[in-house]
Amino acid sequence: MKKLLLTLVGFGALFGLASCNDNPDDTTSTGSEFDSTKKITVYTRDKESGTRDGFFTAIGHSEAKSDNTLLAPGAATATSNGDMMSKVKADEYGIGYASLASVMEDDGVKGLKFNGVEATNESVVDGTYKLSRNFNYVVRKDEDMSENEALMVYAFTKYMFSREGMSLVSANDGILTTSLNDLDSWNDIKASDDKVKQALAIEEKVTINLGGSTSVEKIAEALTKSFKGLVPNFVASHNHTGSGDAFKYTQGEQKDEAGKLHIGFLSRELEASETVAEGTSGMICKDGIVCIINPENDLLEDADSALLWDIFSGKITTWADVK
Repeated sequence: MKKLLLTLVGFGALFGLASCNDNPDDTTSTGSEFDSTKKITVYTRDKESGTRDGFFTAIGHSEAKSDNTLLAPGAATATSNGDMMSKVKADEYGIGYASLASVMEDDGVKGLKFNGVEATNESVVDGTYKLSRNFNYVVRKDEDMSENEALMVYAFTKYMFSREGMSLVSANDGILTTSLNDLDSWNDIKASDDKVKQALAIEEKVTINLGGSTSVEKIAEALTKSFKGLVPNFVASHNHTGSGDAFKYTQGEQKDEAGKLHIGFLSRELEASETVAEGTSGMICKDGIVCIINPENDLLEDADSALLWDIFSGKITTWADVK
């Protein structure tokens, strides 16, 4: 009887194992092949995102940057590049888009080529990789700031474009379009620029509010930390809530409301409706945008604008339909 019982138990275990392995819906990490019959999960960014603007503009559908009804039904929203990366890493059937810098720093997602070109710093600068955008800034007009605020903002922007400032931009994933050797050093700037000298002579703490793009936040925080070491009375207050708030809270209708900014950052271009005063805005550096999928997905390596739009608009709904 004991021998018979052991035999039955062993048979039951083998039967259970076979049943588990034969389950066609089991797509957990058991070494099973990617199931192309599964529905594509589309991930996008919120409507204030410069990354979203840059992505849909680059693939020829800028109207989708602010209209969720044009996207696949049920498209999920990621709140930042980091959140987008996390969502696609956790979803074998997901697809989204993120900053090149984010993709380069994390091998947990698979970046797609665009029109046969891999996203690299070099291909973004030389223009062969077309999914790219500029990182820009805008500042308040002098008349909307105190004299000390205006001087500090001026000095900070001069530092941002110094050799030391652009070195920090590069070290924090910004793609430079100018050689560092062609830029003035901070020592040369502060020795020759009278307004910078005035800013350095300020004897009271001056708080400067910075915000806008979350994609530029890392660069902005690195710059303010370094600048604080050079100008002790400079105090930075960061509140990055999206590119859409950069103009709104510096020179837009809400410039004097709660959340007002002295310096706003954008990971997109200024809209035609965002008219800024001369000399108050400019480009800091460039960045690439990469369409990303889960590493378990072996169906796609490269994509063009038409395919990406078919996926993100919901025309293609399953991975089996991706050609």
